[in-house]
Amino acid sequence: MTVKDNMTRFLRVKHDALIMDAAVLMREKGTGSTLVEKEGKPVGVLTERDFLKKVVAKGLDSATVKVEEIMSAPIITIGENEKVKEAYTLMNEKNIRRLAVTNEKGEVVGKVTSHGISRSIGFEKLKKTFVDKPRQYYAGNVR
Repeated sequence: MTVKDNMTRFLRVKHDALIMDAAVLMREKGTGSTLVEKEGKPVGVLTERDFLKKVVAKGLDSATVKVEEIMSAPIITIGENEKVKEAYTLMNEKNIRRLAVTNEKGEVVGKVTSHGISRSIGFEKLKKTFVDKPRQYYAGNVR
């Protein structure tokens, strides 16, 4: 299974957007992270965790703080044709929960998350158990 198979869309915001506006957009789109761009180029990632630790916990005003002030940088990327196992290993090494996914031109085309990978791996295991080997499962022979 490749990263491309697990990739989802990466919401994008400008580096000089206010945190409050980015948070509203993230809530509306149902995502926990967004790619930060400056002059059309990716420069960082803003996550819910950044917002909580760097704005809320410090008592800052989200209506005055800009995204570029609290975003995580540099962006950690992985190629879309890499194996999911490689993405998961890289996330563990870097202690992060998401990677920007790049195409062969180096352009960010999406993101892959540890949660998404866990869900897909869980689904594959269930599929193998219940769809690919249902008789063995119900006979108690599948581990």
